[in-house]
Amino acid sequence: MYKVRVKRILFRSKKINELWYKIIELRDEVSNRYRNLINKCHFKYLVYIKGYNEMKFEKKITNGMFKVFVCEATKKVIKVNKRDTYASNLLYKKLKNQKEYQHYAKVITSATLLDLISIHSCPVLHVYKDGGYESPLIKGVNLQILKLKLESNEIKLTNTEKDDYLEAIQKLYDNLREFYHKNNFIPGDWMLYNLVFEEETKTIINVDIEGFYNYQGFVPERINKLYFKELIALLKDSKGNTH
Repeated sequence: MYKVRVKRILFRSKKINELWYKIIELRDEVSNRYRNLINKCHFKYLVYIKGYNEMKFEKKITNGMFKVFVCEATKKVIKVNKRDTYASNLLYKKLKNQKEYQHYAKVITSATLLDLISIHSCPVLHVYKDGGYESPLIKGVNLQILKLKLESNEIKLTNTEKDDYLEAIQKLYDNLREFYHKNNFIPGDWMLYNLVFEEETKTIINVDIEGFYNYQGFVPERINKLYFKELIALLKDSKGNTH
């Protein structure tokens, strides 16, 4: 009670308030600089020692919690928690609790065991304490990049390619809808930039597996309206070759 009263008295002073906020700003600035330095060292280690390269996208699609690195030799992807945003820091702090980390690890490693959704989920090979993880490299086309290219007429698809995309989207939507009807929820974040059309299997894979921990509230109609509907229209309207 005494400490509370002292704080109230101190914070009535405008100068003390200003000083306090300056201290907080300085603390955050030092913390960010330290984090950026640690990130740079870790990223260089992955590139020059472990043989990874930063995954580059043809177009700017998102700035998430992770920096993504890929190793073509081992066909692996590493997602590194940058801890430079509110969301990435929050995840890191939550996972400092051992039980929460175990829950997180169980959720993202079990995504490939979910009925109906398993074929659309990227496997997780190893989970790090900060929330980062390793997974196999999924080779294919990111659906958000596909959408942007179709909007700007940068690509021409054959009728076979268009049919493959449309069938894969329909299959994913049907499986999500059936899963929802059975379980009354859909885990994961199914925004287009998290989805890759795997060319070998002609299946859409969600590579944002941390989303299975963060998101539980989607319904099929919302996913269809917000994410799939516009892409489907672009695919149907695009002028392709017959070969």
